[in-house]
Amino acid sequence: MLDGRAYLHTLEKDANSEGLTLEDRGLALTPEARAEFDAITPALYGRLRLPILVVVTQGAADGVEQALLPGREGDRRVDVEYVEGASPWMEGEFGPGGLPVQALRRIADWLG
Repeated sequence: MLDGRAYLHTLEKDANSEGLTLEDRGLALTPEARAEFDAITPALYGRLRLPILVVVTQGAADGVEQALLPGREGDRRVDVEYVEGASPWMEGEFGPGGLPVQALRRIADWLG
């Protein structure tokens, strides 16, 4: 997910569906931490001066590259890779999700 606010919303929605809060799940966020998440937007990626790899593991990834187009100008590089796998960092029926092996391999290859 490219948007920090939307990511927190997804985590909160998931916790609330079980009658819990993020704090109940061990994620206590200060107002400053929430502000940091709010600052993560597709526009942020365009302002970074380092090469960026965005690994997308969810099927609902439509529009990721379009959202990152402003970051593809000049000497900045944004690579978007799609790998099959479950959503990492989300808790499900069997506990926290793991980062798919294909994603780890792609990250390692990209880093060289």
